[in-house]
Amino acid sequence: YKNLVEEGIFLGFEDVQNDAVIDRRFHGGIDKACYLFSADVYPYWKNLYPNLDWGWGMFGENLTVEGLDEATLNIGDIFKIGEAVVQVSK
Repeated sequence: YKNLVEEGIFLGFEDVQNDAVIDRRFHGGIDKACYLFSADVYPYWKNLYPNLDWGWGMFGENLTVEGLDEATLNIGDIFKIGEAVVQVSK
């Protein structure tokens, strides 16, 4: 789980600053520096598991954004989020 923060986060080339990464085989590194997740799918999961405490970051994401349609994303797509330029890699 991640904790909600109101201030900006620093996204480096290999990870989010001050983020705990347990297993670098699956998280962190050049192609997995930040885990972005769509807020739009939270209602689906909340409906399936209504007794869980559904705070942002429930899926371990570093950034939760609204309006992200994962079906339209392609590897190589580039987005600007705040001051960061990010590219979909996996």
